[in-house]
Amino acid sequence: MPRFSMLHLQLRYMETCGEFMQIDPFIQALLHGMIGIGLIGTLSKLHKWDESAMFFDGSSLGMTHDSELGVLCSHLSFSSTVAYVFSIVLYVTVTIPSLRTIVTPLQEETKEIQVQALSVLCAGNVIIIVCLLAVLALQV
Repeated sequence: MPRFSMLHLQLRYMETCGEFMQIDPFIQALLHGMIGIGLIGTLSKLHKWDESAMFFDGSSLGMTHDSELGVLCSHLSFSSTVAYVFSIVLYVTVTIPSLRTIVTPLQEETKEIQVQALSVLCAGNVIIIVCLLAVLALQV
């Protein structure tokens, strides 16, 4: 198995980012459509108010449990929503600008800036993965 240098791995990942930015518009629309469906589902929870939602001032997002377990579930549901929205915010504010810096850099952006954008992109992807895993773990 050949050993790759860090520079080789960075260049390979930059090529992969370039391929991702130039994929078929249908696949990009599908990705953003799935994000939109998740947001529509989250917002639809806000319109389904019940008695527990009145007591918890919207943090329960429409859970219908009256026991102590229901209170715990309502807070977990709120945490799940926050993690999902946070991952979308990270995607929009970190992933997209970093991809643009890597794939189509401006004239004043050096290779060093591209490598920094690559490391920011990797860190952002790890945080997004943790948030989405939290969403999966908090589903009750």
